[in-house]
This record gives sequence, C-alpha cells and structure tokens, in this order.
Amino acid sequence: MYKKLGIAIVLIFQMTSVYSQDWNLFLQHEYANYDSTKEQRPITIWADSIVTVDETSTVYFNRLIQKCMECFESTYLRNQTNLIGDSLIIENQKSTLYKRGNKYVFYPNEPTGFEWIIDSTANITAQITDLYTTSLFDQIDSVKQIVLSTSDTILLSRSFGLIRLDDPETQETYSLVGLEKAVLGEQIPKFKDYFDFNVGDVFQYRNVCSGGENIPYYYDFKREVISKKIEGDSILYEFMNSGISYEIGIGNNTSYGEPNIFETIYIDSIGHPANAYAYQLIEDRIDIDEFVPFWTPTFLLNDNQGNYVKSIGQDINDNYPYPVALEVIPSNDTLINTYMLDGFNRQYEIGLGETRNYYWIFEAYCETELIGYFKGIDTIGTIYDDTYYTVNTQNILGEQDIFVFPNPTKNEVFLSNIEWIDMDIAYYNLYDQNGKLVSSNPIQSNKINLENINAGLYILELVNGIIRFTEQIIVMD
Repeated sequence: MYKKLGIAIVLIFQMTSVYSQDWNLFLQHEYANYDSTKEQRPITIWADSIVTVDETSTVYFNRLIQKCMECFESTYLRNQTNLIGDSLIIENQKSTLYKRGNKYVFYPNEPTGFEWIIDSTANITAQITDLYTTSLFDQIDSVKQIVLSTSDTILLSRSFGLIRLDDPETQETYSLVGLEKAVLGEQIPKFKDYFDFNVGDVFQYRNVCSGGENIPYYYDFKREVISKKIEGDSILYEFMNSGISYEIGIGNNTSYGEPNIFETIYIDSIGHPANAYAYQLIEDRIDIDEFVPFWTPTFLLNDNQGNYVKSIGQDINDNYPYPVALEVIPSNDTLINTYMLDGFNRQYEIGLGETRNYYWIFEAYCETELIGYFKGIDTIGTIYDDTYYTVNTQNILGEQDIFVFPNPTKNEVFLSNIEWIDMDIAYYNLYDQNGKLVSSNPIQSNKINLENINAGLYILELVNGIIRFTEQIIVMD
C-alpha cells in the first residue's frame, strides 16, 4: 500500500510540475524555425532585442525581406513582419502579440475552459479547450489547445512556446519544426554543413563568360581534395587542380593549364552568406557604385531530397531569370531590383560548397557552376577524365559568330552561321528589358517567329548545350 501511495505521489508531483509552470508564447533566447503552408520551407524567427521595464518585457522580433505584391514586379520591401509578429509584450499573466498593426491578446497560464477576446478589432474570441501531454522533439511535454471563434487553432507548448498558429488574416498555418540553439528538430544548414569536404572528393566545374566586349569562352576545371585541416573557425583544403579553356566561335583556340596544387581557406564567420537565414538581407556584397549601396536577399530552397540549397541573390523557385541586386531607397523600406544593370547569384549545397557563382552586367555574364562530383562511392553529373585536360581536342563550336538579322525587326529574325548548332537540343529564350522571360522555344531552323511579341527592347539568348549566345534586338510595331 505504501508503495502504491508513493507511486501516486510521484505521479501527482510530475503532473503538477508539467501543468503548473509558466507558459510562454516564444522562447526569448532561441532561434525558432517555422514552416508555413505557403512557404513549405523553414523561416527562422528570433528575438532581435528585449527591453524590460519594471515587470514588463517587450520582445522585438527580427524582420524579413519580402517581395512587394502590390508594387512593380521587381520591387522588394525590407523590415517586414515575420510569420509570428512584430513584437510581444509580456506583463503579469497577459501576453500581447503585435502583428502588422493588429493586436492579439493571450492568457497562456489560464486553465482549460478559460475564454477571452483575442482580437478586439475583428471581435474574435478564444478558448482553451484542451490540455494534454505529447512527444515534441523526442521529449514529453504538455500542450494547450486554443480554439478561436473563426475555427482556427493555436497550440501552445510549455517548453517550446507556439508550436502551431492558424492566422485568420492570411489563412496560413505556421508550425514549429526546429530550434537552432537547442539543436532540436529541423536545422538550417550552416557554413560547416556546406563546406564539409573529405579527402578524395572530386568536383567538376564549368565557367562560361559571354557578351559585352569579352570574347566568349568557357573554362572547365576539376578539383580533387588531397588534404584537409581544421583550425578553429577555419578549414584549410589542398586541391589538385586541372583546367582547359575554349574560346567560342573563333576557331580551334584551346589552352591548357598544367595540373597544380593550391590551398584554399574557408573561414566560418557570422557574416558569411552560408550562415544567413532565409529572407535576410545581405549587405555590401555588390560594390558597383561606391555612392550607392546594393543589397541582396537570402533564399532557402528545398531540393526535394531533404536538403536545403541556400541561394544568395536569386530565388530559383521564382520566375525571374536574372539575379536580384537591390538598391535601397533611403526614405522608406523599398528595395528596387536593378538586375537589368548588374546582378549576381551564389548557391551553396550541403557537402558541395559553392555550386553556382553567376555575375551579370548589361549584356555580359560569367557563370561558374558545379556540373559533377564524386563523394564517397557516388558519382553525380559529369566528371571529365584526366586525358580531357591534356589531349588537344577539336573545337566543337564552329569557326564563325552567329549573326541575327534584320535588327530592328517586326515579325521575325533570321540566324546565320548556325551549322554547328545541334537542332535536337538547341533552344532560344527571349527576355524583355525587365529581365522577364516572354518566350522560349526550340530552334528548328534559322528563323525565329516574333509575330506575337510586343514592340520593345529584348535580349535574345540562344542555348546550345553548354554554349549561350546573347544578342540585343529591337521589335517594332
């Protein structure tokens, strides 16, 4: 009997400790990762600053950069409200969440059955309808269920704060999927996740430059990791490098570089783009004009294999063909996309480092892209044999430049000197002066039909495998 009584007392103590402790909407010193039904990729929320006066604390949340849906298509806004809200005021037993000018009042410590007005402006009421224990991040925790008069649901965890929030305003559901500092649940990849190479890893790159006054060329190079050394926040790699370059369209002009060993140091720092969270604004990454600061956003992209690609300067899930370089309008939070002048994009993939580096200015561009790699026992993409870098091969690109005529034109243009183009894979892209793709079709002859294209200035891009040719054309009425 005493044993049973002892067990009962322990259970009562455990249940009391679970249900009686203070409840908070947000862990003030955490970086919380939330998924939304719209984004389907984590957005990280944290307390940017906390101000405490007497017994009242005000938590100011970090801000995001977002595309302006009501503005011109290439306009972004900074200092925008994140998924949770702008700020949170905590006083006594009440927590007030401010979000985009609206005020939401919570009473997180009240018992089941408690009812109150959560949004006085929209006259929305809330009620704590259930209190139960469940497993969160492999830990047993208690959860309060709050149901709104709009039938939306909010779930509040004693240990982790808001774990689900149905937003009546946006009709989205936000779910907590991970905590960064506690290393629980889904984590945003960081520097050491991206630059984690091993001895024997091989990376095959292709660099292509074209347009402007540059002679079009591409440069293939291969790097094999031959040593690795970690010192504090730095990773020192030694690579064996082999390379070959071709000049495009001017005959058999091929050059080789002797295989060489070189060292690269990757330094982990707070300001490194690979450490940025989604929708952060990266400063001082483009120094086009010393008098005008340019900024660029960070995007987190799901590769559909459970990994996250970090993209700096361009959201490849978006429809914009060119990277985003943002000029700050000092009088407000507007960011004008100036990609028709200059832009860039860098992408990082887990265990592969920087997989894309793209720079674009006017009609010229240079792009370095990882086209294949060997890690462990897996070979992905294309890796050229060592003989590729030592044996003189014929230039597959032909000896002549392509000419586009007439220009200006009305309904069509013709292409000359395209004998080297492979009609089975070649296609063209037509971009307007804002960089928006307006037409894309296979190249089936030397004629491109422009009958349905409005008058204006366009960039015509011909793509033949790895080779890209661009020409500015004018379409008249």
